[in-house]
Amino acid sequence: MVKEPDDRNICEEEEHKRSSPSMQESPFRCIVGHAACSHTDTGHRNARKVPFSATSILLFPKPRISCIAAELLGSVLRSNVRVADKPEINGVDRGSLSEMSQTAPSSLYGFADAATAFDKRHPQWTAVMSRLEALINLAFTRTQVMKTPIDKFVYFYGNLVAEDFMELFLMAVNGYGFAAMKLLRSMYEHTVTLKYLHEHPDELQAFFDFDGIQQYKLTKQIMDTFGEGALPPETVATTERKYAEVKDKFMVKSCKSKTCSEQRVGATWSKLDFVSMAKRAGDIGSLIVPSYFEPLRHTHSTFRAMTERLDMDGNQMGFRRESQPEKADQALMTAHNCLLAALEVQKERFNIPGLEEALQRSIRDWALVWSPESLAPAQTEATESSPE
Repeated sequence: MVKEPDDRNICEEEEHKRSSPSMQESPFRCIVGHAACSHTDTGHRNARKVPFSATSILLFPKPRISCIAAELLGSVLRSNVRVADKPEINGVDRGSLSEMSQTAPSSLYGFADAATAFDKRHPQWTAVMSRLEALINLAFTRTQVMKTPIDKFVYFYGNLVAEDFMELFLMAVNGYGFAAMKLLRSMYEHTVTLKYLHEHPDELQAFFDFDGIQQYKLTKQIMDTFGEGALPPETVATTERKYAEVKDKFMVKSCKSKTCSEQRVGATWSKLDFVSMAKRAGDIGSLIVPSYFEPLRHTHSTFRAMTERLDMDGNQMGFRRESQPEKADQALMTAHNCLLAALEVQKERFNIPGLEEALQRSIRDWALVWSPESLAPAQTEATESSPE
């Protein structure tokens, strides 16, 4: 049973001014809906907590984060935004965004010049973002009876990927290309995990159980750092009990020799390493280089993380602090692809009226923004605006 809310929180749509260009010559491709990519027409933050094993009716308030980002690009929000239970953060009532925008003092955190340059590079983005926001709301704003743990996992992990996208977008639109790359790494891991467990639900319990291993490791580090009394004894006892209950499920050989009998607790919940899992998760595996290996150089302490930010001028060396529009666009393009893959999982798992049509439109939008024909002027402008 799917019930649509009466007052959808969506941003105003604009129609495309031109048709989608061909993707045939693109070195990149949208991994979702290949036919659509070649242009042939064919409440979540405040959701009530329930056990994954329970059969419950979950009420999902309207997500608003995507409209926050859309406002930065000039999209107009409807005024009837409803907030469940009027939650407060740091004493601030998170009521209607429109009400807040009318009463709050004018202030802008970020870089207006970078955001303006982004709009110039991607003049279609405001309309595309509006439709994408409506698609996210359609996928995640509803009342649904969920009877199985995999249904609940797919729903909530899909929300997580959508939020990852909005965080990355705010970095990219402000010119923080390397920051966006760092966020892309975790978003890609979330997307691969979502896709893999959607297709292998028999491994979901292992994913849940491994939390006992991770909590135990965290507890040990807290006590090693701050002393034995840093945590309540009952918390430590509960953590150790849960660890003992599940650790045998994750034991692996500690050496490569065939005669080796020593074992240790594995580093992950799956018997597959992440790269192997990505390859088994379908087309999402084709994004492993731009989404995982390249961002890895910036999420970890590496020589390349430093040298890619340096400028050489004769015998002088300096650190480049200017925005990185090319990196920002690369990260956002790939994140856009991951988001569509996560939304496709929602379509496959749930019967949501209208989602298929809205998803196909957003797939064509991806091609509209990121095809070589659209990117060529943007890359020229970014090169021209870069410092010598």
